[in-house]
Amino acid sequence: MAKVTCDQVWNDYFHSLPLATIRGIDTGAHVKRLVEEDQQLFSGQGDVELWQTDGENTTKSTLDPDNIDTSLDSMIFIGQKTSWSPLQTSTGTFQKLLKAYQVSPVFLEALYAFGWKFNNDEDPHFNLCEEQWGVPATVRVHHQLAIFFEPTNDMGGLHSRIPGLLGRL
Repeated sequence: MAKVTCDQVWNDYFHSLPLATIRGIDTGAHVKRLVEEDQQLFSGQGDVELWQTDGENTTKSTLDPDNIDTSLDSMIFIGQKTSWSPLQTSTGTFQKLLKAYQVSPVFLEALYAFGWKFNNDEDPHFNLCEEQWGVPATVRVHHQLAIFFEPTNDMGGLHSRIPGLLGRL
């Protein structure tokens, strides 16, 4: 079996979306950027935390990217080791999430903020606690991408599936 390339994975996502969802969006530019930034965006490993509820019962589990249930309200958490680290998941898993929930490509603009490092960790300007008070920071910040999904209904259509982004927590 032939190995699937990164651009094939992203083209598959865009081809899975209804035409109305991608109208006016330069999908080729997104594919190019996602391929170029793949290593900065995704670590290639790590578990995705999945919380789902039917309104009465809530379950927490690890996402199985080959068996995504979109019928329940879902919260998906993808961690990072640090604020500048790639998301702790693979390109394939992330693409399967977007495809399963029919996420608008507009969401990708928020994704591009993850994984890029513009400054040195040791830069005193960004190491405020140690510089201001002479002691290392003891608070550990947990960095993650949080996405919320609602199942569609006859009235809601695809728009009710567009995720809300909490950002880095």
